[in-house]
Amino acid sequence: MVLVGNKVDKEDERTVSFEEGEKFAKELNILFVESSGKENKNVQEAFYMLTEDVINKIKNERTSTVGVNLINSNEIKKKKCC
Repeated sequence: MVLVGNKVDKEDERTVSFEEGEKFAKELNILFVESSGKENKNVQEAFYMLTEDVINKIKNERTSTVGVNLINSNEIKKKKCC
C-alpha cells in the first residue's frame, strides 16, 4: 500500500504536514508520497513506487519459498489465435 498525501499544490490549506504523513505511513509499514494532480507532481511516481514494491515483495517471496517450481514468463509459450 501507498499513503498518498494529495493536493500539495494547496500548501496554504494543508492540515497534515509531510512529517506527520511520513510518520503515519512508517507506523503502518507502508510507502508515503505527496502528490498534486493539478500540477502533475508525483502522480506517476506513486504508481511506480507501488509497482516496484509489489515486484520486490514477489521476488522476496520467491527466494524464500522452498520446494516450489517458479515459471519464468519467458518460458510460457503464447497460444496462437484463430
